[in-house]
This record gives sequence, structure tokens and C-alpha cells, in this order.
Amino acid sequence: MGENRGERIVVSDVFREATTVYRRTIPTGWLLALALLVPTGVVSLALGSSSAWILSEVVFGVAIAWLVGSIAALVQAETESPSDAQSVGALLRKVWPRLLSLSLLTFASAIAIGFGLAVLVVPGVILCLMWIVAIPAMVVEERGVFDSLGRSFDLTRGNWRGILLIVLTFIVIELILPLPLYLASFDSALSMAISIAFGVLVYPYLAMLSAVLYFRLKGEESSVAVG
Repeated sequence: MGENRGERIVVSDVFREATTVYRRTIPTGWLLALALLVPTGVVSLALGSSSAWILSEVVFGVAIAWLVGSIAALVQAETESPSDAQSVGALLRKVWPRLLSLSLLTFASAIAIGFGLAVLVVPGVILCLMWIVAIPAMVVEERGVFDSLGRSFDLTRGNWRGILLIVLTFIVIELILPLPLYLASFDSALSMAISIAFGVLVYPYLAMLSAVLYFRLKGEESSVAVG
């Protein structure tokens, strides 16, 4: 593990860059989300029975892992070769070989963070701070599950105060904004369509926040090492 570093990340710059990348890549980001969330929604509706909710959640988790990994690959391409257009198919194929590891990472971190949030809130927030760039680390550096979690901890350590705003943004968008949809009595098909539309709009942006933060932290790590 590297040395503990002082606060170096300017969070407003992370939001600004993620927003710029999101706008510049809207067609690709939205198409990636559609390509993964629509089949997931169809499967969920087909399963129907409440007894199959675990299978539905597994399918959704794999789709989210693939989406977030693909967005990380998209941001990597935008960072390293901004002039090269990235197709949806190419991004999905790039992440495909690591999909199992990405899915395991997604499930493991989601269970741990969810438990932490449900029990005392603070432990869940701390885990979010520690692991927020684990997926980009896995995709870009081709690491394993536990190595990616450790890498994320190493990169984020010393920047938790600033990263907290990004984590709170994740919590508000993922857990609080969808509450009216969960509480409303919509037809299941309409509810699923609204959920997919919401996901297409916000999931790529959240994934870009994580990826942009990763590259910022990695860049700061390199500058500290050089210095």
C-alpha cells in the first residue's frame, strides 16, 4: 500500500469533468444502459413471481456490473484517446472477459455496504468511501476482486472528506430519488419502463463519476510518486 496522502482531489472538478464526459458521450452511455437494462427488465417481468426475486436481483446485478465496467472502459478511452470513437459493442466485448469478477465484486461490495447502511449507516458510508473506485481499478488495471478493493482503498485513503460528497450523491440518486416509484401503485410493466428510463439517465453518470474519480486519484498518485 502507498503512503497516506493529504487531501488533493477537488471534488467540484470531478463533478465538472464527469458532466462533460457524460454530455460528450450521451449516445454511447445511454445505448449501453439500454442494451443491458431492457433485457434485464424483460427477464424480471417474465419471472414475475415474488419467489423469483433473488434471480431477478442476480440478473440486475450482473447487468449493472457490466454497465459500470463498460462505462469505466469508455472513460478510459476518453481519457487516453479522446479522438477515437467507441462503439457500444466494442465496450461490452472489452469488459466481457472480466464480467464474472465484476459481478462478484459488485455483489460482495453491495451486500457489505447495504448491511452497513442498514445497521448503523456510518459503516456503510465508510465502505462506500473505501471502495468507490474498485470497478474502474479492476477494468483498467485488470485486477482481481480483493485486489481491486484494496487498490480502491489505497487510492481513496487521505481523500475521504472530499469523496464523501460523491458518495452522498450516489446514495441520494440510487436510494432516495427512486422512492416515489417504489411507493406508487403503477402497473408492473409501467413501473419497469419508468425504472429503465431512470436507469438509462442516471446510471451512466454515476459510473462516470466513479471512473473520473479513479483517474484523478491515479494521476495524483503518480504526481506524488514523481515528487
